[in-house]
Amino acid sequence: MGNQPTRTLLVSTTVIVLAITILATIATPALLNYRKLDGKLMATDTYTIWYQDPGTSGVTVSAMGLNADVSVNMQPLDIALKERHAIYYNTFDSDPSSDFETRNRCNDLWGWNNANHYIYINVSGLDGLYCYFYPKNVDISGYARNGDKVYVSAIMWRSGYRGIRGTIHRIGFTYLDSSASKSYLVGLRNEFLLGNTGDYATADAYYYRNNRRSTLLGESSLGSGAIGFEYDYYHNLSAGIDFSSWTAELWGKGQTIGSSQTQRVLSASIGSSYRIIPDRVGIGVHEESGDITRGYLYFDNFIITVNAKPWLVNITGLQPGWRVVLKDSTGGIVDEGYADSDGVASLEVWGYLIIPNAMIEVYDSDESLVVSKSFDYLVGGDVYEVIRFTGAILDIYSNLPSGFDTRLEVISTNCTLIDDSYLYIYLYNEWGDMTGPIEIRRGNLVNSATGYIMMTPPSSWTGSWKAGSIELTAYMPSSVCIVELRQEFQITPGVYTYGYINVTVKSS
Repeated sequence: MGNQPTRTLLVSTTVIVLAITILATIATPALLNYRKLDGKLMATDTYTIWYQDPGTSGVTVSAMGLNADVSVNMQPLDIALKERHAIYYNTFDSDPSSDFETRNRCNDLWGWNNANHYIYINVSGLDGLYCYFYPKNVDISGYARNGDKVYVSAIMWRSGYRGIRGTIHRIGFTYLDSSASKSYLVGLRNEFLLGNTGDYATADAYYYRNNRRSTLLGESSLGSGAIGFEYDYYHNLSAGIDFSSWTAELWGKGQTIGSSQTQRVLSASIGSSYRIIPDRVGIGVHEESGDITRGYLYFDNFIITVNAKPWLVNITGLQPGWRVVLKDSTGGIVDEGYADSDGVASLEVWGYLIIPNAMIEVYDSDESLVVSKSFDYLVGGDVYEVIRFTGAILDIYSNLPSGFDTRLEVISTNCTLIDDSYLYIYLYNEWGDMTGPIEIRRGNLVNSATGYIMMTPPSSWTGSWKAGSIELTAYMPSSVCIVELRQEFQITPGVYTYGYINVTVKSS
């Protein structure tokens, strides 16, 4: 053969020794074992690499050796409510008198404003009472016994009060054991001051026995510039009790607590002597001292959630860096944020908590609209999901005694003809390392290949070992997208073989 390049001939049962002068050797999909002996290459068909069906739902695989046809069936691009953590929510658009109740001689102190749809409490009639108002058919005792976190929140505000000198109110959220008249009150201890320049308040948690005698469980100061429960301000507050760690918390945001960021302003431990299993939760107010001669406390958009903070809404299934915008019924922006490394964007709904006719908009890293959808009601604690396919489409197996380097590249695709499609193809090894992605974004082939990744066998194995997997994430409207891939395997320096994969993604 002189100085011409030599092609290695592979025969399934024959050992061939060839003199080689080239630096690279291409093997067929049935891999061979190569050993260099005095400048010669010995090849025997002892070891192999092959594709296997990973068993992913919605994925159909036909594979033989290093040739595979993969069909992925997925739902069209959409946004769906994945999980609602609110066990009760009410905008008070209709009269709640048949739904809410109170005790302790407080029944005549509350009512419903049928013009503006909120609940009011006549605090001039408190006369030292501790009153609470709660949805009578919502039982939280099962969650408490299970060790869950039960949160409660509402939009709260008050009118200007008369007779405020020396008056202190405890205002917040009551967790009530209705059978024993024992409760917790978590909120603000607010001393009313003249004018509209702020009240003096601390964050407090109390344990009540027989609705009268109380024990302070914990207290903390608010931030500099906090105005407390001043009139003509909306107050963003939420209480939560973790019935596993037995911790009572108060969270807030804004001038009430003196912070432009959401903060936990109280974390109070509930000692064993003060532990109860509450069955109801609602709004609570106790006139600790003084006597208001005229004034009203108001609340609206009341919500109870379990194991989710009621001032947050999470949108999942995103690509890191994608932007999500939440709008109210007028098109005003409630909040916006970016997806983290897990593909989750968390948006705050303080001042709303419950949003009728809400709109969620998702934008990609180029600020192009990916998908949008409106919802009759968006409720604090909700988890929404951008519908896409994500999962393994092929597993890679081997019985080679040592590892190999590998990469993926696109041979051809029609996905560039689908303007609204997003495809991301990753290559993983079994140690959790990843390379990629191959990326097709809105009809553009942004990245046509992955980098190399090393796949190595475990320390102990028999017969064969799983080397890694090929994973796909796809966002697609109703259409069909086809990608032809080639996978390169470098067995040893200069020795390669290739796999060929045809991936068809159907969205319907």
